[in-house]
Amino acid sequence: MSEVDAEHIAKYRDAIDKAASGGELAFQQWFCKSGSLKQTEIRGYWDFVIHNLTPKVMAEISDPENKTVLEIGYGGGRLIKAASSFFGKAIGVDIHSSVPNIPSVTLLVGDGKTLPVESESVDFVYSFIVFLHLQSFDAFVSYLKETRRVLRHGGIAQIYFGLKDVEGHSCNIVPANHASLEIGFETAEAEARKAGLSVIDKGRSYKSAPNGFPNVIGQQAYLTLKR
Repeated sequence: MSEVDAEHIAKYRDAIDKAASGGELAFQQWFCKSGSLKQTEIRGYWDFVIHNLTPKVMAEISDPENKTVLEIGYGGGRLIKAASSFFGKAIGVDIHSSVPNIPSVTLLVGDGKTLPVESESVDFVYSFIVFLHLQSFDAFVSYLKETRRVLRHGGIAQIYFGLKDVEGHSCNIVPANHASLEIGFETAEAEARKAGLSVIDKGRSYKSAPNGFPNVIGQQAYLTLKR
């Protein structure tokens, strides 16, 4: 890992640890704008369903009670808690160690580029409001390769990233919790295919869902991928 990558990850770890020291609400508010823990939990379910259980994803998943879901960048745990209600087994990976208490969910510490999970052990991988904060385009490419590695044959991924208006990609040094990486649709699709994944759908995020659904478009885009 480069020095720049290491500094970027350390910056996030320090900021998250500081937020966690302020209590549970401050910890959750670092990841999402929320007035209460109850609102955080409820909006986590809405975000998971609206942004990850799209019609194309649901058409590819059967018997979810027997399937394993993995979130890249679980943050405060609001989405992975929701995901654990929709799947038999739930795993979350993030770079920080301020682990929230979420029963029936396995939370792991990663290095910001790889997934500490066995190959071909996951049925559905998703990531939301994470890849736009990555330290480099190489990290995005690495996560695509790792997603392909951990997915079982026929497995699905729903990957969100910061959308660049023109093709290519750009990465800027910014304060923690600001968008650093932006990628064009065609560039993201090309890298997904290079990683061995088929692109079966694509679209945009919604801002402040459910309030902004379906008319207020967010700054993220997604690819639905299949191994």
